[in-house]
Amino acid sequence: MVIEIAYPEGERVSILRLRRDHRNRASSTASQVGSSEVCSIVSEKKKMPGTYKLIELVGTSPISFAEATNAAIVEASKTIRHLNWFEVVRESGKITNGQVVEFQVTLKAGFKIEQRQDGS
Repeated sequence: MVIEIAYPEGERVSILRLRRDHRNRASSTASQVGSSEVCSIVSEKKKMPGTYKLIELVGTSPISFAEATNAAIVEASKTIRHLNWFEVVRESGKITNGQVVEFQVTLKAGFKIEQRQDGS
């Protein structure tokens, strides 16, 4: 399973790719591309026919917003099948003694509802 998120940073766009291998281990990579390249990436994606359920997740990390996003998706993927996409709704954090000690990301995530095998 590969999940991608793209978000603008000035003239460039950061892309975070979250992967899960056959042993259910998670990894992530980040890269930056120009905004025109993101348009071509998005246009190449397949449409997702079917019915999807929308849920809200909150991930946290002491390191970064990207790590908080990854933590939420990795943990949700352990119990939710067909998790296909997400969007970042809110980014926030916790400050202690003038230092950022926690990054928090609220996500809306969608997964495809399975069809019953008997056709009903």
